[in-house]
Amino acid sequence: MNKEGIKITTLTKGIYPNEILDRGKFLSVNEYGITLASFNNEFKEQFEPYSSPYEMRIASLKNLSDKGLNTWVSIEPYPTPKLDSQAEYIETILEKISFVQKIIFGKLNYQRLTEWKGNNEFYKLVVQKVINFCTKNGIKYHIKHGTPLSKEETKNIFSE
Repeated sequence: MNKEGIKITTLTKGIYPNEILDRGKFLSVNEYGITLASFNNEFKEQFEPYSSPYEMRIASLKNLSDKGLNTWVSIEPYPTPKLDSQAEYIETILEKISFVQKIIFGKLNYQRLTEWKGNNEFYKLVVQKVINFCTKNGIKYHIKHGTPLSKEETKNIFSE
């Protein structure tokens, strides 16, 4: 597609090969993303059993960013503390990905997994942390529909 001048936006739970750095093959406007919903290995084993380790995903994306490529992170589906005891500490994730240009955040939508007394309040708190972090660091963001504090006007961050 890049040979035809078509921009590519990718998302993976894996790592990116160094071949992507070849500006002769790949357009500089392409966007490369990773999914990163937790740093909890128990959560990863249950919900992303065959994905690359979190640290490798981040290192791969940081390498692309350091070489001037466009990078982004999808923080979804973000778990509640019922599923991940570290979930309330989203700042840990945000600090590790502060180099990206865009962040998408979405709550976990599976009813049987999200039934938890403080579900809505929890997501409002976490989303506000994401918005504050992105605003402070000049990172474009989108809070997905159905997640507290989502806004229609942020949904087109990839069509620019």
